[in-house]
Amino acid sequence: MKKLAGLLLFLALWAIPAAAQDVPVGEISGAYSLRRYTQGMNSHLTLHGWDASGEYNIWHSWLGVAGDFSGTYKTVNCAPFSCDYSIYSGMVGPRLYPLGHRKLTLFGDGLVGGAVYKETVPRGVGFPSFTNLEGGLSWAVGGGADLNIWKHWGIRVFQVDFGMTKFFYASQTNVRLSFGFVYRFGEK
Repeated sequence: MKKLAGLLLFLALWAIPAAAQDVPVGEISGAYSLRRYTQGMNSHLTLHGWDASGEYNIWHSWLGVAGDFSGTYKTVNCAPFSCDYSIYSGMVGPRLYPLGHRKLTLFGDGLVGGAVYKETVPRGVGFPSFTNLEGGLSWAVGGGADLNIWKHWGIRVFQVDFGMTKFFYASQTNVRLSFGFVYRFGEK
């Protein structure tokens, strides 16, 4: 009987911090994004840009639905002129919080959606300008950590996603690193 009482006391004390957690109804974030995009023949493009996401927590403190939108850009020398590359993506999927919402909140997600690849070559001597535009499927899995500074504001310390895009009848791998700010609203 003493063991059972001790176990119940331990569980009650352990549950107090969990009950005291502020679980937001949702959050929005804005971040700097760095994408490493693998083109054919193992050539890579490193693109810089932005990432914006929104989330609604649907199951107490451990499960939410996230929408993620990003745009990354690169200008390279295509002698005798410059070529501009950009990739935009929009994806949605579940976001899991294995330890709940805490001062340092860890999360993982799996997202699926679409992406657009755009390549612009300016007009050159004897050549007209052209834009190559392609849309396709995109998915990503990854995770990150948020450091909650104030009641509503936090810092996205990092988010790393590994993903695939499908442009021009081929698949390309993508690795994306993001960090920025998070605003949480509401309370469950």
